[in-house]
This record gives sequence, C-alpha cells and structure tokens, in this order.
Amino acid sequence: YRDIMSERWALDHAPPSLPAPREAYARAHKLGKGAFGVAFCYREPLEGRELAVKVNWQAIEHTDVVHEIEMLERVQGSEHVIRFFSPAHRLDGGHMLVFEKASGDVMDRWITDPLTDLRKGFFRQMVLGVHHCHTLGIAHIDVKLDNFVLMADDRTVKLIDFGNARHAFTKEGLVKPVFGGGGTYNE
Repeated sequence: YRDIMSERWALDHAPPSLPAPREAYARAHKLGKGAFGVAFCYREPLEGRELAVKVNWQAIEHTDVVHEIEMLERVQGSEHVIRFFSPAHRLDGGHMLVFEKASGDVMDRWITDPLTDLRKGFFRQMVLGVHHCHTLGIAHIDVKLDNFVLMADDRTVKLIDFGNARHAFTKEGLVKPVFGGGGTYNE
C-alpha cells in the first residue's frame, strides 16, 4: 500500500513541465521506480530531446537529497557516470533531479544477451565508472547491475544512483572504513 501511495504521490507532484530554463520539456511517461522516488521522461516537443527526472518521495529527508546532489556533482566528467544536469525545485519545495535519459537497464540486456564479448564490454565500462568515482575519493557503496544503465547507442554503460555514496577519505588522506549497501544492507 505504501508503495502505491508513494508512487501516486510522486505522479501528483511531478509537474506537467519543468521549471526554467527547461520549461519547454513536458512530462511524457514513467521510466521506473526506485526505493526513494519515481523517474519520469520529460520531452522537449520541438526537437524531441528527452531528459530523465527523478521525483523523490515526500518522506525523503532534505539532507539526503542534498547529499545525493553533492555526490552527483562531484563525480561528473566520466563517460561512464550518468550526466547530471541540475536539481529542479517543485512548487511544494521538494526536489527533482534532472539527468540525461538512458535507454534501458544493463540487467535486462545482461540476462537476455548471452554474448560473452558484450558482457565483457559492459563489465569493463562498469569498472571504469566505479574507478572514476574512486579516483575522486567517492565510494558508491551500492554497486550492482540495477545501478547501471544503457544509453541510446545500446553499448555505452553508465553508473547511476548516488544516494548511498560516501566520501572515502578522511581530511588526512586516510581511507575511511566505508561499509554498507542500498536499502536494508545499511540497517
């Protein structure tokens, strides 16, 4: 029941169009649902460009959203990390996170396509995405197939979902003991 209500809440709070400077983008359809929100496709009608917009549940703490934004901004610059454009604000004060739109999940393709060379290429890109984060001192914490997406070319893999990411080093440059995972793994 909670999931249905949360999803309905997110749908009700996903505006029909994005705020400036992307006001031409109109909500098109739902892309998927995660633990803390629903992702929608927003389309720019004249040129057909699309964005993915994550609308967080009402119950999520503001500090958690701010943390995810900080982690996303820190790890930008790799072709194997999802491109984050900016947060957008809803009229009710909540946040929406604006990303480039992926075409699908790595998990679906991994299961349906037994080609070993394709899987090797995907895995290499997954490691490059995680490595990029590590070189910036960020530990993703929730690395799993569900947190990688395929882009429109159906070959490029990108890392997503930085809600559990953490700084991996102390101020003195020592590695922090960082443990955990998504959802119930942290409890």
